[in-house]
Amino acid sequence: MAYAIEVIMVKNMMDLCRIADDFVQYLQGKGVKFDEMGFPIFEREMFLEEIPEQMVPYDFRKNRIVRNPKKTLLVFYCPDARIYPRLENVLDEISEYRKYTGAAATDVTVTSDMDQEWQDFIMLLNQLFMAVLAVNGIKIVANLRTGN
Repeated sequence: MAYAIEVIMVKNMMDLCRIADDFVQYLQGKGVKFDEMGFPIFEREMFLEEIPEQMVPYDFRKNRIVRNPKKTLLVFYCPDARIYPRLENVLDEISEYRKYTGAAATDVTVTSDMDQEWQDFIMLLNQLFMAVLAVNGIKIVANLRTGN
């Protein structure tokens, strides 16, 4: 039986925790391995190896400036409120991601003034999203943001 990621509207921290838990269960069902800290382990072939001609935020993917979607990387450098729907709807939107050369990891905000546990959780959430894309054949680009 296929595992579905529950679609909820992110209103608070607990909603993000539920999404992360759904991602973990989904990825485990796809055979993804995790490291000792709970982060998904990526295979080399999951990463985009070509340099895209363009990078555009997901929300602007249908803008006329996008000359060739197959050579365009989708990114998530935008307010967190614009990222949350992507987390919630990732499986429903896989066919949309497939139109593009790949996607960068989400960039839900992490800052050095956040509690370390919260920083770690948000970094995990960003990585889990990227893993969901990767196991569905979307080429990924790591986001190297850190807090502390």
